[in-house]
Amino acid sequence: MIRLSAAYSKKVGLPGYSSHSFSVSIETELQNLDSVREESARLYDSLQQAVDQQIQKTGFVPPDGYG
Repeated sequence: MIRLSAAYSKKVGLPGYSSHSFSVSIETELQNLDSVREESARLYDSLQQAVDQQIQKTGFVPPDGYG
């Protein structure tokens, strides 16, 4: 059994020197090494889509002069 771990993260700058980030990671098992490239590409695409979708929800953004 071969374990494949993948992670994807993104950090986005926001106004007022603020930022937010989001990351997702996953671990899966492969039956053989022949599927590593295909599975890692699939996982990367899937994780990237998940992060990109979630990071659009900015939540609190401090106003000018905050803090």
